[in-house]
Amino acid sequence: MSKRLILAILCCGALYLVGNGRVSLWDRDEPRYAQASRQMLASGDWVVPKLLDEPRIKKPPLIYWCQAASMAAFNRIAPDDSLTIEQRMQRDAAAARLPSSIAIVLTLILIAVVLVRIAGKEQAFWTVLIFGTSGLVVMSAKMCLTDAVLLLFVTASQFCLYAMYRRRATWPVVVAFAISTGLGLLTKGPVVLGVNAMTLIVLGLLALVDRRAARSTTTPRVAWANLFARGLSHLPKILIAIAIIAAICAPWIVFMQHRIPGGLGKVFDREILDRMTQPLEQHKGPPGYYLLFFLISFFPWCLFLPTAIKIAWQNRRDPLLRFSFAAVVGPWLMFECIQTKLPHYVLPCFPFLAIMTAHALVLAARGEQRDWQTRRWLIAVGAFSLILIALGLGPWAALPEFGFENLPFRSMTVVSIVAAFFAIMIFTLFARSRIFAAAYTMAAAMFVLLTLLFTLYLPNAQFLHLSERLGAYLQSAGATTKGDVYMIDYKEDSLPFYQGGTIRPQPKNTFLAVEPPEKWPTFLVITREIWNNTPETAKARLQVLQTFRGWAYAAKGRVAEVMVVKKKAMATSQPRSGEKK
Repeated sequence: MSKRLILAILCCGALYLVGNGRVSLWDRDEPRYAQASRQMLASGDWVVPKLLDEPRIKKPPLIYWCQAASMAAFNRIAPDDSLTIEQRMQRDAAAARLPSSIAIVLTLILIAVVLVRIAGKEQAFWTVLIFGTSGLVVMSAKMCLTDAVLLLFVTASQFCLYAMYRRRATWPVVVAFAISTGLGLLTKGPVVLGVNAMTLIVLGLLALVDRRAARSTTTPRVAWANLFARGLSHLPKILIAIAIIAAICAPWIVFMQHRIPGGLGKVFDREILDRMTQPLEQHKGPPGYYLLFFLISFFPWCLFLPTAIKIAWQNRRDPLLRFSFAAVVGPWLMFECIQTKLPHYVLPCFPFLAIMTAHALVLAARGEQRDWQTRRWLIAVGAFSLILIALGLGPWAALPEFGFENLPFRSMTVVSIVAAFFAIMIFTLFARSRIFAAAYTMAAAMFVLLTLLFTLYLPNAQFLHLSERLGAYLQSAGATTKGDVYMIDYKEDSLPFYQGGTIRPQPKNTFLAVEPPEKWPTFLVITREIWNNTPETAKARLQVLQTFRGWAYAAKGRVAEVMVVKKKAMATSQPRSGEKK
């Protein structure tokens, strides 16, 4: 590999790691995975993941194994007794996110090694740089979800499939395909099989379209007998591949069935069949949802996508472009048909989007395609530059709600100025037709702006750390024993992670009004709305310890005021002077 290719991978790796402990876990899924992994490590039960009191078998266990192993390593390096409460929380968050960062770096290395051999160093470099700095890839590398780890195995499986498509199904390729497929199944179930199958289906449709378009008698006909004979010749490899996949997946399946009989069947119905036919947890979208989302998630390289896809289609007789086109269109169609929609589902398309984009970029820089030298293109670049400036101004959107005194306005100013600087530079370079220089500047903008966000702005934007602040306070107040603390109306899954995992949600918002004080826990985390609706007689039995204000992700992004209250001790009557005890 060339020096600049190695440098690109190292820079991406550094970007994926920076600020991971200091930025709070996002939304609902990140803290769920992190808490379940921490409980797995604490309990020593590596078969059945649990989240608080319930088994969490919605996903296979590989992601939990990776995160729990990472936490164990971090605990040895920095044990609890050597850290403050805040440092322990940051250590655990960074540990939970590390497997995702490593997985994306390994994916970059895999892409580089494969493309250097089949497409050359130039194509490999730009593919790595484009893929490694695209928005959704960076976020996946910095979040403790399954998607980054799954992407590594799906990409490896797809590259093996490409080798087979090129009739290079050697034993190493078959074994690598089986291992990556088996690990993909152990990460997120049959997604890897669906991606591979849809890629093959689109490849078949492309062959059919081209054959009909040619309308030539010289077009070779399919010799079904030869095809059958070729399949029989590969039968030993097919059987060995199936055996390897079974060896990877079967042990956990057997142990799980023994521990929770019928549990995997219910998960299959719920997480696969139901997910395909109905939107779960309100995760839904209109037809074309992912097609539109590519224009956001592939930022900043989405600017190149229309031309890249057009050129890939025009040059679809090139085996790599043909396969890449199928590896994007096939999985995209599959995910569009699934009713439960989440932005990161289409991440397996991104390596092949990057391959097509890099190909178009190299052609443009060589002067072999001129789509990016027209007036219409310059208008698109101008719109892109304005969007980049608007994104740089994004942190200021919190100003009306929280005010200057609660925001890191110096960091916000730096981010806004840097975004405007890069926007002007990108527009100027494209206007001068300096394509490579403009592309380098786009990559540099992602490196610099994301580094600023994760080192200056996000760690210091306290309104984004509501659960982290609540968890630290509860730990300092001694609310760390199971049964001692409930959370009412505040539904953030990140709070149990930052509190230590002993807090429990109380589903009844009327709990304080309908239950006697004898049934109350010692501590409660409640919203201001719950406090206002609590009867005065109940309030008299509570002491407000601290009030926090910030952003509540699970409440669809509303600003929440959350209170930590403590049940007052029962007053005991003291005998008067002279009275008998």
